[in-house]
Amino acid sequence: MKKTIHILNGDALKEQFPKNLNGELIIARECLVDGNVSGDDLDAFWRTRAGFLLNYSENNRDHYYNKVVTEFQKIIHLENNSIVNLWFEEDLFCQVNLWFCCHLLNNKDIENIFLIRPLNSDWKGFGGLDSLELIASYDYRKKLNQKSISHLANCWNAFKVNDLKALKKLSFLDLDNFPFLPQVVQAHIDRFPGKDKKGKPERIISQIMNELNTAEFGKIFQEFSKRAGIYGFGDLQVKRIFDNMNGERLIINY
Repeated sequence: MKKTIHILNGDALKEQFPKNLNGELIIARECLVDGNVSGDDLDAFWRTRAGFLLNYSENNRDHYYNKVVTEFQKIIHLENNSIVNLWFEEDLFCQVNLWFCCHLLNNKDIENIFLIRPLNSDWKGFGGLDSLELIASYDYRKKLNQKSISHLANCWNAFKVNDLKALKKLSFLDLDNFPFLPQVVQAHIDRFPGKDKKGKPERIISQIMNELNTAEFGKIFQEFSKRAGIYGFGDLQVKRIFDNMNGERLIINY
């Protein structure tokens, strides 16, 4: 019997997920767009990520393995006759997590893999959708063939080693399925503008602080989300950038 799987990018979507859509939920509880992603194999990668998040979290290593790694291991152990639905938005945060999930799926022989994207055309994603709108997004899901899965897995491989030239080239290779990729990848490249210059997120934060004449993070984050929704950064990611600009250390819970 075929098992239906829904891989969701975060617990927020889990809370609003339509109850009449059957299937097992797997939650991608990571922010791979942020921090060190090195590691020659998965065990080394998990250690890297757990170590990175320990710098900004009051949780311990076991918490990361129990809450995060176990969910990704469910993807690794999926049966080949599974029906897999990937619920990921188009912003950079979600895309990097999607690329990693496709990396995990790439060595499997699953024929039925679908991508569900929000029907709205802004960067707000699934967050503002009600149950009926989420079901409508599901109804318009797009089946991904092995070539598309491998393409996104290759995006992860380039991202992981920070090969921006390869990542930019990859962003143009499958425009029929992923027309948003060139813009998203360019937004990532703009995080690294060159020596003695600020990345685009830092420049946007500086502009907001100057234009609004404020150092109040709540106002800054709200305006950053309006101006730079393509990044998909949550308050934790923006706060880390903000604190790094001000030489402070951020403590988070995940």
